[in-house]
Amino acid sequence: MRVKKSSRLMHNTIYKIGLVSENPTLTAEFYKDQFSYSEVITPNISKGSILLSGLAGPFLHIYPSEITELECGLHHISIAVEDVCSVILNMEKYGARRVEGFQKLLDAPSSVFMEDPEGILLQIVSERDKLTEN
Repeated sequence: MRVKKSSRLMHNTIYKIGLVSENPTLTAEFYKDQFSYSEVITPNISKGSILLSGLAGPFLHIYPSEITELECGLHHISIAVEDVCSVILNMEKYGARRVEGFQKLLDAPSSVFMEDPEGILLQIVSERDKLTEN
């Protein structure tokens, strides 16, 4: 299989996966016990949610279902990019659309929620504004 290379490729990383849980503490304990995640203490996350960091992977951000008012499961995938505006414009060319109504879940000042053409929620975040373990 050959991968088509593009001269306009930028460094993008999946850095966080958002989950919705009825019991964020129990969910966090599962990931800590099974996959060696550890809790990150930071004031930059939504009240009642838990942020976990793993050895080789993205952060896990676990939101309480009563805050999100959504079903439990995958909430969104956060992708850190160098140029938010150009990525969003390019995504829109492929049928992605901007999503409103997620202001209370925003955890970075330069982020936009988008739905891909299949409806999967993506958070596009500026590389310089993504959460860190500070």
